[in-house]
Amino acid sequence: METRAQNPDPGPETVLGKRWLLGLAIGIILVLVPLTICASREQRAVLRRATACQEEARKLRQEKRFVSAEQPLRMALALLEKILAAPHPALADALDALALDLWRQGRWREALPYARRSGEMAEACGSWIKATQALEQAATLARKLGFAPEAEALHARSAALSGDGPGEFAWHDRDSARLWTAFVMASRGRVNEALALARQVVEGVAADSTRSASRRRHFQARLAALLINVEQPARAREILGPLLAASANHERRETRAWFAALLAVALVDLGDPVEALRTTAPHETSLTTEANLQDRAYYLGLLARAAWETGDVAALRLLRGKLLAVAESNALTVARGLTDWIDTWIELGLGARLEPLLRRAMGEDLALHGDDLCRGTLGLALARVLMARGELREARSLLDQALGLFEAARFDQALYALVCRRALVDCLERLGDLEGARRVALVTLARAGSIHGRQNRVAGEILVALGRIAAARADLTGIVSRADRDEAVRRVRAGVTVLATLERARR
Repeated sequence: METRAQNPDPGPETVLGKRWLLGLAIGIILVLVPLTICASREQRAVLRRATACQEEARKLRQEKRFVSAEQPLRMALALLEKILAAPHPALADALDALALDLWRQGRWREALPYARRSGEMAEACGSWIKATQALEQAATLARKLGFAPEAEALHARSAALSGDGPGEFAWHDRDSARLWTAFVMASRGRVNEALALARQVVEGVAADSTRSASRRRHFQARLAALLINVEQPARAREILGPLLAASANHERRETRAWFAALLAVALVDLGDPVEALRTTAPHETSLTTEANLQDRAYYLGLLARAAWETGDVAALRLLRGKLLAVAESNALTVARGLTDWIDTWIELGLGARLEPLLRRAMGEDLALHGDDLCRGTLGLALARVLMARGELREARSLLDQALGLFEAARFDQALYALVCRRALVDCLERLGDLEGARRVALVTLARAGSIHGRQNRVAGEILVALGRIAAARADLTGIVSRADRDEAVRRVRAGVTVLATLERARR
C-alpha cells in the first residue's frame, strides 16, 4: 500500500480483464477436447463434469454472483487434478479462475496462493503470457496485503518473463512490473535504489517511439507519485505541471483528475495550498463524487488539508459533510482512504466521529481480507485519534501491535515502522515513561540513519524529542547536570538543523 500519493492500483479488471474467459475457452478446446478423444470412459466422464462446472461458474460470474461461482470453480479444479498431471495448462487456467473469483470477493489472502501456483504452472508449461499475467496478479495481491518481500520477488519474476515475449504488450507488462517493484523497494526503505529503477523505466518508455503518448504520461505520473511518497515533492511538481497541461485534451476525465490530485499533494507538501485548490477546482466533482470510495476518502482529506491551511471555512464545512456521508458506506474501504490524512481530520474535530468507523474496519471487515498490514495502518490511525483525546494506554497498545506487524519479516515495511515508532515516542513521553521513550527514540534514530526522504524528517523530529526527554529527565530528578543540559541542547540543535535542511531541499 502506498502513502501520501494515490497510485491507482490495478484491480482484478485491469490486471486480468477478461483473459481468464479466453484462457478457459482455449483450455477447453486445445486441452480438454483432445483428451476426450484418447481418454478412458471414466476420464471422459470426469472431463464432462469439470467442463460443466466451469460453464456454470462462467454464467454465475457474468451475473456477478462471485460467491456462488466459487463452489463450481473449486469442483472443476478438484476434478481436473484427478486426471491431469501437473504442470498442465488446463490446471493453470483453473487455478487462475479460482484466484480471480476469490479476489472479486475481497478474499485476498486466500486468492494469493492460487494466483502464484497458476503463474508457476503456466511458466512450467512454457506459456509466458499466462505466466506473466498470473504472477503479476499474485504480486498485486501480495502488495495489497503488505507482503513486501514476496511482492518484490513476484513483480521481478513477472518483469523477467515479460521481457521474453514479443510486441508492445510484453514490454508494457515488463515496465509496469518493474515500476511496481520500485514502489515496493521504497516501502522497504531502499529509496535510492527504487528511484533509480523507476527513472530507468520511465526514461526507457519515453525514448521508445512505439509507445503511445498516453502511456508515457501514465508512467511519468507514477514516477511523480513515487517521488511524493519519498518526500521529494519539488521534483514531482516539475513532472506533474507540464503533464497536467499536456493531458488537457488527450486523456480521460478521471485520468486528468488523478494528475491534478497528485500535483495538489505535491503543492500541499510544498506549502502552497492556494495553488493546490486552484489545481483541483476543475476536477472536484471527479475527485469527491465520482471516484471510488477509497480514493474519494483520500481526496477529501487532501482538499480538507488545503482548505484548512487557507482558512476556507465554507469549503471545510462542505468537505466535512461529504466525508461523514462517505463514512456511512463500506467501513474498510473508506478507512483505507482516510488514514493518510487522519491528522487533518483530528484537527478538524472529527476524531470522535471517525473512531467507530476505524474500529469497525479493524474488526469484522478485516476478517474477510486477512489484511494484517492494513490492520496495522488502521491501528496507527486509531492510536492518533486516542492520543488526541488523552487515552494513552490503549493508544500505546495499538502502536505496539502495529509496530510488530510493520517489522515482521513477511511485511518488512520500513517506512511505516519508523512513522509508528515516532508516534510511540510521543505516547510514551506523554505517559511519563521517559526511559522507554528514550530507548524507542534511540532505536528509531539508528534505523532512520540509512533511509532518505520522509524517514530523515522522522530522524529530525526524533532528535528534537530526545532533547525534550533529556531536559525532562533532568527536571524530574531535580539534578540539572551539565551533561544532561548539553545533551538536550545538542539533540534539539541537531534536530532543528536536519529539519531545516530537509525543508530547503524540498523547495
